[in-house]
Amino acid sequence: MPEIQLTAGTVAYEDTGGPGPVVVLLHGLVHDATVWRKVVADLRADHRVLAPTLPYGAHRIPMRPDVPLTPDSVAKRPVPDEILDGWLRPLLTEPAIRADFRRDNRGVRRTELLEAVDGLRKFDKPALVVWATEDRMMPRARAQAGRRTAAGAARRDRGQLHADRRGPA
Repeated sequence: MPEIQLTAGTVAYEDTGGPGPVVVLLHGLVHDATVWRKVVADLRADHRVLAPTLPYGAHRIPMRPDVPLTPDSVAKRPVPDEILDGWLRPLLTEPAIRADFRRDNRGVRRTELLEAVDGLRKFDKPALVVWATEDRMMPRARAQAGRRTAAGAARRDRGQLHADRRGPA
């Protein structure tokens, strides 16, 4: 897996290098880029897919301890045990990874999601929203609201909601 050196440390990522539009896939807490493995497999033929493993607790390379970790600086079907074990192993076995996880979570501002919504209102480029219809953490109604927020800011509805019934497992 290639790596990139950032101010906060090294981030590993998958890059399919495929032709066509670039798609960047981001994961959540205590996950890594493998959460997107099936999506990457489906997209790689006609897209360049980038999927970094962010320092959210399942990363393999500790971040620099002197750099504050904040988000600014850096399912219905069960997840198979081997994937879940892979995500959690670094957090459970590596003290430096646990320290990164704590620093990242302590750096989250209470206003962060509101700031992101404000950013969506200012975003005036085409956007594709992909949502799992059976997503328990972020119900479909949230995707619809996000689509309206981004599309309303652009003064024209460019958003599309695509349902993925397969989910992340």
